[in-house]
Amino acid sequence: MAWNACTLFPRALNVRERLEIFSARHVPGKGSQGISNFKLDGQHWFELEKIELALKDFYAATLLSEGNKTSLADWFSTLDCLREINETRDHYRDIHTEDDNNFAWKYLQGCADAAWSKCEEYYSNRQLNWQHRFPEDTDLPPAYYAAQILDPYRKWAWFRQEWVLQGDEGRQSVRRESDPDPAFDRQREHKRIRIDGPAAATDLYEQYISTDRLHDEEAGCDEAIAYWLSRYDSQRDLACFALDLFAISPMSDECERLFSSAKLGIVDRRGRLKADIIEACECLRAWCGKPQVEHNERG
Repeated sequence: MAWNACTLFPRALNVRERLEIFSARHVPGKGSQGISNFKLDGQHWFELEKIELALKDFYAATLLSEGNKTSLADWFSTLDCLREINETRDHYRDIHTEDDNNFAWKYLQGCADAAWSKCEEYYSNRQLNWQHRFPEDTDLPPAYYAAQILDPYRKWAWFRQEWVLQGDEGRQSVRRESDPDPAFDRQREHKRIRIDGPAAATDLYEQYISTDRLHDEEAGCDEAIAYWLSRYDSQRDLACFALDLFAISPMSDECERLFSSAKLGIVDRRGRLKADIIEACECLRAWCGKPQVEHNERG
């Protein structure tokens, strides 16, 4: 399923009434069945709603990881949140148990399994073949940890919160109750620091890590970069290391820009197109197919 499904499904759901009216009034051509085999019934629309709900988290994670306002420090929290797709998988399994005659839920359950496996593959960094290249190292490349720790607004707090205290059921129940439903808020909530821990100071790193983290829930990559730029003279080595890490983006969307059909419609003279128009054009392209190329026959 391509990423443009994240715009196709919401668009179809938004214009459901108009699509149903069009389907009801459609008159097939002579000798043609028309769109009778492609009409969506109530069950189809219900399935679309469930699929669109599952894709929201991935859509939110993608948008929040784009641009120059994020860095490798956002990688852990984003992937860790996406791995909770197993909740969607369990939801599909429960629906399939109640309605075992519908193959769609079994199929969607398999899709959720595949999505979880792909997130797990990225989370364990198997795509980099890291453990094969460095057999003695059974963990992720250290850059992922360093980027998170050298963010003065995060340091070790997120790791302690999400990993070290996972056995603390009291904290976990509070966290689950406070998790918001909207996909974008869920991503932000998942990487928000809610606990702190003490540390001791010796060298520059220990001195940095021992101080209380800065508190600003809205702070991002720019604030972290400004923090290290202000310490470039006093902590040059650590500052250079941190700035190098913050120069790494958590994702690359260049392939989307190169191969997306949407970019073909956004030429220089259409720079003011709004998102809804672009979405509508992409939907029409997907529904109607590519335009036929007319070949002029010469006599």
